[in-house]
Amino acid sequence: MARAADGRVVRILEDLVTRDGGLLQQVRSAAKAAALAAPAPASRLSAHNAALATTARHVISFVPAALGDADLEFVVDLGQLQGRTIELGHYSSEVPVQDALF
Repeated sequence: MARAADGRVVRILEDLVTRDGGLLQQVRSAAKAAALAAPAPASRLSAHNAALATTARHVISFVPAALGDADLEFVVDLGQLQGRTIELGHYSSEVPVQDALF
């Protein structure tokens, strides 16, 4: 996850990771349903996630120079949340989520 000065930078990052890293931005709903019905072992998911994250980091490591050193800050490693239970509820944060996009 990254914080950028504007949504244009985020869209460029997404497109670069998709194009140069081969990582899709969308997953078909049928594939999501199949994964929920028959989840892969946690160790395989962890290894796959780590490989994808490494690919994405490699692609974006060259981005600040390509964007003219845009004000870009990576704020969280979502890999830390892998395998955790999601608890639904009403939550709030003092920091707006994706504020720069809108």
